[in-house]
Amino acid sequence: MSKRGRNVYRDRRWKAARREALKRDDYQCQAVELDNGEKCGRRGILEVDHIVPISKGGNPFNLDNLQTLCRRCHFQKTALENSTDHNLTRARQEWDNHMNTTFGATP
Repeated sequence: MSKRGRNVYRDRRWKAARREALKRDDYQCQAVELDNGEKCGRRGILEVDHIVPISKGGNPFNLDNLQTLCRRCHFQKTALENSTDHNLTRARQEWDNHMNTTFGATP
């Protein structure tokens, strides 16, 4: 994570945006399963994710760039975003298509 990225999480604007995203998303995971199109909906350990990563120019404080994800879904999304494994190429393409359909942009 870059120095800029680390500093975002110390900023009071991040704390406020994170709180608003959790509230907006009714404290449940917003990830949509690629295989069946259903929302995950978990309410356990939740994290607020940048849809377009900060490292790729995503606005760190804009609610339109934030989504609530459970730890499992956040891990899967991040693994796909960072993947260079050829076995994950198809999964990455499916994820990009899903993101483009859902949000109108890919990270």
